[in-house]
Amino acid sequence: VVERVELDLVGTLRRVFHAPRVRTAVAAYILGIFAWMGMINFLPTYLQLEKDVPITLASGGFGLVFLVGAGAGPMAGVLGDRFGKLPTAVASLIVGTAGLFALVAGASLPVLAVTIVAMAGGFWAFFPITQAYLMDSFADGSMGGDLGAVKGFWGLVGSLGPSYVGFIADVRSYTLAYVGLGVCLLASLLLIVQLWRTES
Repeated sequence: VVERVELDLVGTLRRVFHAPRVRTAVAAYILGIFAWMGMINFLPTYLQLEKDVPITLASGGFGLVFLVGAGAGPMAGVLGDRFGKLPTAVASLIVGTAGLFALVAGASLPVLAVTIVAMAGGFWAFFPITQAYLMDSFADGSMGGDLGAVKGFWGLVGSLGPSYVGFIADVRSYTLAYVGLGVCLLASLLLIVQLWRTES
């Protein structure tokens, strides 16, 4: 059967954001994806210019982020099933935020490597567990469309992260830009903690 499909994007977004807990979770996710996109797109440059890391090792640090992600995502799922999605999201944000601020403060190569592992682990754990929480919040009959609409929305906002880092780096420094990303993660953490306390 061939028929026309109506894409009621406005209606979908209105339905999705009607629930306060969904609005809070999406806001936290948007802050996280903004920080992630800003961090990952400039990580090798940041390491070279602000930490005096050779280009080969800086590129290795970039690869390390994705190597950590291969294990952090599945681990987040296991922990989310055992301890709950929101507690796992809180823990992942604490680790990721601490890693980002430690990256800014760190100097030696071993310390930088450890901070990248912590930061990457936190980021990679936070995103899938938060998406799983959102999927549980959507109605079964519209889950796919609801998640797709929300992902399009936060993808658009997240894409502004690199623009922010580039702008702040031009007028001040990459270090200040990364501190700003850390503040975004702190705000995301506060939102998830609030959500957790509300549902406890």
